[in-house]
Amino acid sequence: MGGKKKVKKTKVRLAVEMPKSRRMAIEEAMASHQPEDHPEWDRGAEWGDVRFYRKRIKPGTLRTIHLPLLEVELGDSWPIPITILHGVRPGPTVTILGAIHGDELTGPSACTHLLSNAFTDIGKELDPEKLAGTVRIVPVVNLPGYRSKSRYFPDGRDLNRQFPGDLKGPTTRRVAAQIVRNLIEDSDAIIDLHSAAKGRNNMPQIRADLAHVGTNLLAKSFGIEIILDSKPPKGSLRKFANSLDIPSITYEGGGANLLDHESVKVAIYGVLNSLRIMKMIPGKPNRPKFRVLASGSSWIRAGEGGLLDMFVGAGTLMKNGEVKLFTYLNREPYLYGKKKLVISRTRQFNESATIVSNKDFNVGHVFIDIDNDQEVENVKSFLFSDYFISHCQKWKTLEGYGFNDALIYLPKFDKTKMWTNEEVKDFIESL
Repeated sequence: MGGKKKVKKTKVRLAVEMPKSRRMAIEEAMASHQPEDHPEWDRGAEWGDVRFYRKRIKPGTLRTIHLPLLEVELGDSWPIPITILHGVRPGPTVTILGAIHGDELTGPSACTHLLSNAFTDIGKELDPEKLAGTVRIVPVVNLPGYRSKSRYFPDGRDLNRQFPGDLKGPTTRRVAAQIVRNLIEDSDAIIDLHSAAKGRNNMPQIRADLAHVGTNLLAKSFGIEIILDSKPPKGSLRKFANSLDIPSITYEGGGANLLDHESVKVAIYGVLNSLRIMKMIPGKPNRPKFRVLASGSSWIRAGEGGLLDMFVGAGTLMKNGEVKLFTYLNREPYLYGKKKLVISRTRQFNESATIVSNKDFNVGHVFIDIDNDQEVENVKSFLFSDYFISHCQKWKTLEGYGFNDALIYLPKFDKTKMWTNEEVKDFIESL
């Protein structure tokens, strides 16, 4: 009889964008890691009912229990629904949280979908009769902020900066202490679902302290392409959980007070992927085709006021020189040598090339900044590239612009040269 066929794993292409010292620290932590033994998770281990907030949940069942965020005699105790799926076999306890910030809807939407019949019915991924361990899903943690579409609690504090909390402190710190006591301390892993702050939009990503071994493994189990190595800020749930040696990751996707369906979908299947990796639910986990490990992110900020037109969506892979965005300025003075041109719009093609049109809307100039000894022929190649031509054609089609010459600005030599090459002129006039 033949042996068991070996399953070939797809190799994940990896790009590491972080300082060498940090990369070495992560590698050392992973190399020194010894897999933990959890006999209480073995199939033959004792397994029975689980209790939560004085309520009992039997194996193979699902139950929703309301946890008051505040213990009060008078007023609103802010009871939040917590759905507990208690499996029929021993396993870890995983807590999934949404809306720690009340205006972030990715978490509530993803959690609601996970609790729907599409995932919890008989034979589905989260059917308690097929589950090992316990999954606790909290769609909305910040109930008052969710009701008022606010990131913060009514006392103006950010819950994700108040952990571990204080039962005798201000309101938000009391809430943090209640969450720690009932949801954090007995968790074996925590997945915290977030969105960007107001006015921003995050591409789907995981933020985790990759030097914490358990967190590193949990982050990779999510099956997502982008993982940001991020030391958790002071007072955050993630920092406190890691201090208890509890693996904890933050998923970011979408924006505040809106639903980005793609970000919600990534969150749903990321959670399921993690549960498969932990062997809590059946099924083969997905592996990304590539993975980027980065030490953080940076902002591209406008140097002038105006309108912004994005040409790519969040998460789009870009090559060097490709257009990322266009900026529109409204009749701002544009200094060009000693002459001041009043322009109506500029369009940025890449770091060196900008198309500028004057107020008559019928003449366009191409300004190309060259900070080295690059030959004019190289600039000419840029003007004739498929990339440049396609955008010029699209621009003219949409707005009726024409181009009659190309100006090349050479800041290194502090002079401006008019390029009158007939070949270039014929090309531009033919657009």
